[in-house]
Amino acid sequence: MVASIAPQHTTLGLTPVFQAALAAGDTYAAGGAPTLQVKNAGTVPVTVTIAAITPCSQGVKHPLSFVVAATGIAELYGPVTTLYYQDLSGNIEVSYSPSTVQPAPAAAVVASGAAGLPNGTYRCQVTFVNALGETTGSADAIVTVASQQIAWSSIPLGQAGTTARNLYRVLETATDAAKLTESATVSVGTAIPSADTGALGETASITQAVKLGQLRLVTTLADNTTTTFTDNVADAALGAGIPLTNTASVVTVAVTAP
Repeated sequence: MVASIAPQHTTLGLTPVFQAALAAGDTYAAGGAPTLQVKNAGTVPVTVTIAAITPCSQGVKHPLSFVVAATGIAELYGPVTTLYYQDLSGNIEVSYSPSTVQPAPAAAVVASGAAGLPNGTYRCQVTFVNALGETTGSADAIVTVASQQIAWSSIPLGQAGTTARNLYRVLETATDAAKLTESATVSVGTAIPSADTGALGETASITQAVKLGQLRLVTTLADNTTTTFTDNVADAALGAGIPLTNTASVVTVAVTAP
């Protein structure tokens, strides 16, 4: 495994540069008496765990954990002994819980407005943006308009450090409705017999809303205060697609060595 955090040598008084912690965990080289530094700009404490690789003389592994409060102040840990904590690649393995990223927002409220360009049923979502990236989208807010503007309200505000919010939407297809009138036999745990026994003869109605396409950018609210927006953007003028991965890190890390 390649080390993901490069050590920074502080002999000459270097102020370390922090990088986003990886949600899947980080590694750093075990040699050279390194010290791990972790900042947490989030709203909940984060537990940092250094994996134990080799058992002690009693056959037990002893991972090392410490908590970084939601204060943004760097916590320092280490150096740790390589005897129990160095992996086969010569690295220290670090994990974080519960999360290294800012949570996605709650849903906004959307409603029909004055005459305008949007037309149809839309799924609408909000994301938060901070200095390191963007969250994934909120839960859907659904609105149906007939050549009308979309009135966004109760647009959620992010935690401290949120620099912007992005609004996204996508047009849904019309609802598909179908009738299922055939008889059926359901057998659990056995082969389905060639002849129906105990057939289900009732008529069932199935309704399914088909969701196609990716949500695309309506606008960026370049602040953390605005809670309303009047959306009169044509479908063809929508921008980039919504992120599929949350990159709005709130945990940052650095490794220093003499």
